[in-house]
Amino acid sequence: MLMELCPRRSATALMCTPLSSQPTATEWRSVCTPTPSMPRSRNRRPAARTSAATLVPLIAAFYRSGALVFGGGHVVLPLLETAVASPGWLTQPSFLAGYGAAQAVPGPLFTFAAYLGASIGISAHHAALYSFTALIGIFLPGLLLITAILPFWSTLRTRPALRSALRGINASVVGVLFAALVRPLATTALHSVADILFALAALALLLFTRVPTWTLVLTAAFLCALIPRL
Repeated sequence: MLMELCPRRSATALMCTPLSSQPTATEWRSVCTPTPSMPRSRNRRPAARTSAATLVPLIAAFYRSGALVFGGGHVVLPLLETAVASPGWLTQPSFLAGYGAAQAVPGPLFTFAAYLGASIGISAHHAALYSFTALIGIFLPGLLLITAILPFWSTLRTRPALRSALRGINASVVGVLFAALVRPLATTALHSVADILFALAALALLLFTRVPTWTLVLTAAFLCALIPRL
């Protein structure tokens, strides 16, 4: 019994100790209780998560965002915000800064996922891996859907029920786009009347002039950096 309570004490030491002077079971437990200088292996702190372990929830989050999107790329914005901001992977200012930068480069908004993946990377060495993983996750649902439906698309597109369903989806996308405009864009970027006027001026330049989008984004970034508080 004493050996079970404290196996570190040798059997020879127990045999050589007089029976009257041997400690009780309670005393053996107090002696054998681990102290800060003798931590047990099961009390050690777990090792930090490896990059392979964090890639699984990353690709799952971006896969869900890509699978639930209908219509234009801006519809994915609230989904991406929920996917990366809610778990604390990325702050909302960094998210909006990347969104603004994505508007200045050509290509679909889904490429915004590359920036998010690189920003979530735990180190510079993992930035490329995380960026590639986010791109694969967000594009994969659409690629799988096209591969599955393409052989039957010539037959499906002639059915009135499907065409009516697509019109309903397009109408709902307009509402989702407006919701994305209000949140997270308007609620997080427009904090004063000056911010609203600045946004309206940029919108007017974009609609009524031929100013390139990348020029407008860079000019707005320069002005905001030059005048931190309008």
